[in-house]
Amino acid sequence: MKFNVEKLKAVARPVTQEEKTAMDYRAENANWLQLSATIALKIRKLLRQQGMTQVDLAARLGVTPPQVSKLLSGKINFELRTLVSIQNALGKPIIDVSFQEEHPVSEQLMKTQTLVVTQYVKSAPILSNTRFGSESLFTNFKPVG
Repeated sequence: MKFNVEKLKAVARPVTQEEKTAMDYRAENANWLQLSATIALKIRKLLRQQGMTQVDLAARLGVTPPQVSKLLSGKINFELRTLVSIQNALGKPIIDVSFQEEHPVSEQLMKTQTLVVTQYVKSAPILSNTRFGSESLFTNFKPVG
């Protein structure tokens, strides 16, 4: 495809200060803006699944339809209170903040340490020649934790 410099010059214009400010804002807030858009999409999906409109949600929340429209724009910083109200109105969770009590990294570390200790004891001549023998020493060995 041929690049037409003359056509580009004809349509190109300098970026305004307002556009620069908007670009800077989006760059500085990209992380939470992306999460906000994802939450808004999930709310829209739940509304669609339940056959609800934005007007229905506004009525359940006790706010105006334009306020719901603003929430679903994906450009606002949601408050937890607002998210909980929306979850209650929809009867479905929007976000899941769960605490995982198991620690896969420490479990894997424990397995690795157990394997290393077992291999060391089996290969250490001084321990394998003891009256217990390396096999019997670790027959019933189980990691703690």
